Amino acid sequence: MKSKELQKLKDQSAQELMLSAQKLKEEIARMGIEGSINKPKNTNALGKKKQELAVVLTILNEKSQ
Repeated sequence: MKSKELQKLKDQSAQELMLSAQKLKEEIARMGIEGSINKPKNTNALGKKKQELAVVLTILNEKSQ
């Protein structure tokens, strides 16, 4: 993740981060279902979404402390 994107996430409020995390979880679930039905074109996309979710959850955890 690039530093500009990371800074954008850090500037968001906790509520916005929770919404982003929920949306990412839904996308990951959808990609997993689609991947089991059809062969994915970009096999790396699911991993990138999971990594992005981890970053969002880490920032959210840092804000709550």
